[in-house]
This record gives sequence, structure tokens and C-alpha cells, in this order.
Amino acid sequence: GMTEAFQLDADFSGITDETAFISDVIQETHITIDENGVEASAFTSILYCGDALPNGRAEMILNRPFIYGITARNGALLFVGICNNPAE
Repeated sequence: GMTEAFQLDADFSGITDETAFISDVIQETHITIDENGVEASAFTSILYCGDALPNGRAEMILNRPFIYGITARNGALLFVGICNNPAE
């Protein structure tokens, strides 16, 4: 099942007509424990390779904390950050 998505000949025909495959999956968690209690958060990032690049623009509403990443054209992760308060 899931191993096929990492192969060069992966079938993503349900979402794109272009060649695409998953190159990497990254998961990160943050846990803070103090006298006030426990706070935990997690994110998962899936990097894909191939010819399937998004067309046009996408509208995003950033009204809550989020994690972002900036990648090079080859998919290498260059920067990762956390925006705790988008209103600032």
C-alpha cells in the first residue's frame, strides 16, 4: 500500500495527470511541561517530487498558529518556522 507512493512510478492519477511521487515524510512534535500543565503540538510534512507543480494562486486564511517550510526547487528543506500569533 503506502510503499507504492514512494516509487518513481507511483499512481497519483486521482489528483494529477503529471508524474509525481512522495520523496519524504517528516513528523515533528513539541511538548512543554511546566507548573501550569502540559502543552503538545505536532505536524507532518509530506514532500513530493515530479512534474506536478501547482497552477495559479491559492488563497489562504492564516487566522491561527501555523508551521511553515521553505524548500529549494529540488525539495530540500531550507527553512522551517512557527507562527504562534498571525495577528502580530
